[in-house]
Order: sequence, then structure tokens, then C-alpha cells
Amino acid sequence: MRPRLLFLLKYCLFWLGFFVVGKLVFLAWFYPQTTALPVTTTFGILVHGLRMDLAATAYVAALPFVLVLFSTVLPWRWIRPLLFWWTAPLILFIAGLTAGDLDLYREWGYRIDATWLQYLSTPTEMGASIASQPLWALFTVIGVMTALGIWAFRKWVLPPADAIPDRSLLAIPPIVLWIALLGVASRGGVQLAPINQSTVYFSTSDFANQAAINVAWNFFNGVYRRNQDKRNPYVVMDAASALRIRDSLVGAVDTAAPTRRLLRTRRPNIILIVWEGLTAKAVGALGGIADAVPEIDSLSRTGILFDRFYASGNRTDKGVGAVLSGYPPLQNTSILKEPRKYVGLPGLARTLDSAGYATEFLYGGELAFDNLRAFILTNGFAKIVDKQSFPPSSWNSKWGAHDHVLFQRMLADADSAKAPFFLTALTLSSHEPYDIPVPFAFGDSTKLAKYLSSLHYVDSALGAFVREASTRPWWDSTVVIILADHGNRLPVVDLTSDAFREETHHIPLLWIGGALAQRGIRLHDLGDQTDLGPTILAQLDLPRGGWKWGRDLLAPGRTPFVYYTFQDGFGYLTDRGGLMWDNVGHRMLRSFGTVDSLDQHAGAALQQFFVGDFVAR
Repeated sequence: MRPRLLFLLKYCLFWLGFFVVGKLVFLAWFYPQTTALPVTTTFGILVHGLRMDLAATAYVAALPFVLVLFSTVLPWRWIRPLLFWWTAPLILFIAGLTAGDLDLYREWGYRIDATWLQYLSTPTEMGASIASQPLWALFTVIGVMTALGIWAFRKWVLPPADAIPDRSLLAIPPIVLWIALLGVASRGGVQLAPINQSTVYFSTSDFANQAAINVAWNFFNGVYRRNQDKRNPYVVMDAASALRIRDSLVGAVDTAAPTRRLLRTRRPNIILIVWEGLTAKAVGALGGIADAVPEIDSLSRTGILFDRFYASGNRTDKGVGAVLSGYPPLQNTSILKEPRKYVGLPGLARTLDSAGYATEFLYGGELAFDNLRAFILTNGFAKIVDKQSFPPSSWNSKWGAHDHVLFQRMLADADSAKAPFFLTALTLSSHEPYDIPVPFAFGDSTKLAKYLSSLHYVDSALGAFVREASTRPWWDSTVVIILADHGNRLPVVDLTSDAFREETHHIPLLWIGGALAQRGIRLHDLGDQTDLGPTILAQLDLPRGGWKWGRDLLAPGRTPFVYYTFQDGFGYLTDRGGLMWDNVGHRMLRSFGTVDSLDQHAGAALQQFFVGDFVAR
């Protein structure tokens, strides 16, 4: 039993070491970027990347573990060559990935994934694209890593043919246990979210975050995800027609266009609160359920309430991408899941950072979930607060720190932040299972009652935060912007009636704070989450040319419309009415107001154009 378990341990350590060597090769190849990093950051690349290295090790070790399990009933001399001929080609392949990644990262700015496979059908063009690169050096990397890898495996890991007894039934239980542990390692641990690129992102340096990624894991993850985004399934017209319709609605970004002024200071502090699942149907000020969120209703009377504002998508990752980068939502996926695809997107935090703002993102949960961490860091946030920043005693049963704890931390960080500051908080307590640390104000007998109770709790915590914040010296020069990441299907309404106007995607957008130039007003401008970034930047007279999707909500001459998505369909709203289109059934699910086939055509053109942009990235 012992020789088999010792081999399994050595096998895992071998691959773990091989992956670490690959990282060191990457860092050495990009020596100028590496030496520009602090020593602690360089060390952090290896430490933070370890979880993904372990996950990759678990995948490549899965078959050998099963073969060793078979060796408990079969002769070892049969198993040993299979282990060698699995491992040796894999060493060569991963050495090749490591070398190829060196060239592709230099060209693309992100680690190798399945993208390069599309060029295998055009080897001449692929060869031309790398002809100027030092091929001898790349092949040297492959040769040295392969030779040393196979030598080390044969010398120190693979036992001789006579070193392990042919049969050992007693070894079966511990080997099965080790296989189970491989399963845990392959998902990065027992945490809620399985491992993704966000798991290893830890720095404000994009190079350091990219260097921490395991090249083999990233490649095979790309292969797994490749079929999900390699084509646009929503092509219904020629590309020129879709572009023409998109341009007629969005138009060119006019950075010089005047806008109504909502703020009385040029560089206010900005606190952005993204509220988990807050639907307009639960906001009394918007005609929803009375007393569900009384603090919001009260603040709406003293702030600026946008009462025709919509969530762009139906999930947190879609909402965060729309709010912070102005990127339109996708039906069955999210751009946050593909770090290489949001390279080049605008970042609200990055723009504000360049204007002198101190930036911070706060979330009580795991930022690895939905690949949030990678996106938040790429967006330009200099400081991140997440679940591990809070004591476990403040965590709820599933997601992380309760929202009142999050608001307390945000208040403290605002007190110590250098002005002007941009703080963004993403709440979580109003997410299922609606685990809150106070009595359920609406009871807990139904899901709706629990949901409304969770909103009431978050609302109370928000109200306490605002009352405390309003006593601080920085309040008079601060604007607090509150909106939801997405809506909620609860409370269920009759969508065949005019209640459709208040359906799932309708959410509040509320501006409050001492920096407001106007108070107690409602604005009826039709818009969605992609418009928030350009609107904020327009108020600050900051560049917004890169925000080609959303538009300043307050710009004169703007064509009012909203485009949003759900699982496999889209909604399209104008001042005349709105519709929801089902892509699966190729039918209009419901509509209101004065809509016709041209509106459906416009929504379909936007869908084709937006998904086409994602596929092409």
C-alpha cells in the first residue's frame, strides 16, 4: 500500500513543480515587466497562483490515479508503461503550451487559451505571424522543459517495474480517498464558486495577475468554453443593416454636448451602491409595494429619482459589466466569464483613477464568484474588500458578510479615504436564501415574504449608513448613487396587463447626497445600466469616448430606448411602448403600448450586433 501512495504523492508534487517552473520561465521571459514589480508582488504570483496550479495538477493526475487503483488487482508491470506514455507526451504538450504562451502573450496581452486553435486551418498565416519571433528560443524552452521533465519523472517519480507489489487490496480505500480529494482540488477547494481566473487575481498590475494564471488550466478551460462563444446564433440580417440600425439608435458619442447639471461640485466624492436584486415592484416610490423599502421611498423625496430605469440583464455579472464598463448584456453568458474579451473595454474606476480619484470596491462575498475579482481589478479599482476582509462571525449562511457590516466598513473607509474618492459596494443579503440577521419584517412563510423581508433589512442598513454619512465632513461634497444589479421576478405580476411596465427589469436609480445641485425631483428619461457610466462622466466633464454602447441619460437629442436581455431573449422599450422577444420560440412573448414589427426588428438588430461584438473579441 505504501509504495503506491508514495508514488501518487510524488506524482502530484512533480506536476506542481513543473507548473511552477513554467511560471518562472514566463517571468524570466518578460524580465523587464517582472523586475518592475515589487518583490512581494512577484512572490505573490507564485503564492496566489498555487490554487490554480493544484487544480491543473488534479486534472492531469486523474488518469494516473485511476491506473494506480487498477494496479491493486492487476500486475504493476502492465500499469507502469501506461503511466509513462501518459505523462511523457503530456510533459511535451504542456512545455509546448508554455513556449507558445510566451509568444502569444507578447502579441495579445492575455494568456494562451483556445483562441489560437482557429488558426490551425491557416498554417501559412499562422507561420507568418510568428516569423519575426525568436523561434530558436521558443524551441529551446520546449526542448529543455521536456527533457528535464521526462528525466526527473523517470528518475524520481516513476517506480521501477519491481518496486511495487502486483496486488494490494488494502490500498483501495486510501487511493479512492485520494481520488475524491483530487475532485476537490480540481474545483479549487470547497468554496461556493469553482475556480476561475479571479481566484488567482490579486494585484492592481494586470501583468502580475496574468502571470499567476496556470497556462494548462487556462488553455483547457478555453477549449471547454470554446463552443459557447465561437459563433453568433442571432444573425437575422446582413451586418451592414444591423450596424445602421445600431448607429441610428446609439449614434456617435458627442463629448461636447451640454448636459443638465445634477451636481454642484466639479469633483465630488462618489459612492456607488449596487443593490442585489432590488426590483421597482418593491419600491413604493415607483408604484410598488408600500413599506418594503421605506428608507428608499423617503430618500426619493429628497434626492433625484430616475423612474424609468432598467437593468440590462438578469444576473449580477451582467449588471456589473453594464454598470462599470457600459457593456451590453448577453443572453446565455457574460463577458465577465471571459477575461480576454474585456481587454480594451472602458472602466469607470480606471477613468476616475486617472482623474485623481481613490478607488475601492467592497463586497461581503467571494469575488471569485462569476469571475468578479478579475473584472474588478481590470476595471481599475486600486483597493478591494471582500469576504475575507470580514470576521466569520459576520457571515451569513451562504454568501458572506451581512450588508449592515458591509455598510459599516464602507463608512469607515470613506472616513479615511483621500478625496475625491470613488467607492463601489455590491450588496448580497437580498439574494436567496435571504438569510438576514434580524426578524423577518414580512414573515418567512413564503419566498416572497422572505425576499421582501431581506429588502427591508438592506433598506434599514442603508438608511443607517446614510444618516451616519450625512454627519461626516465629506458628505457635502459627495453623491451617493443607488441602483440594482438586476431585478427580480418577485412579486409576480400579470404581465398581460399594464403591469408589464413594472416587470422584472425595471429597477430604481436614485442619486442622493450633499453634492446634488437639485433635490426632490423625478427624471423620466428612459435608460438602462449601460448609460450610468457615461452619465456620471458627463457630469464630471471627463472623457467618455470609449463608452460606445451607453449614452448620457441627460444629453439633449438622445434617442430614448432600452435594450435588455434575459436567458434567451431580449426586451426593447421606447417612449411608445415595449416588447419582449423569445429567441427559442421566435415569437413575441408580450408587448404594451404602440409597438410594431419595426421595433422587433430594431431589437433583433441590437441583439445581433452586441452578440457579434462579443464573439469577435
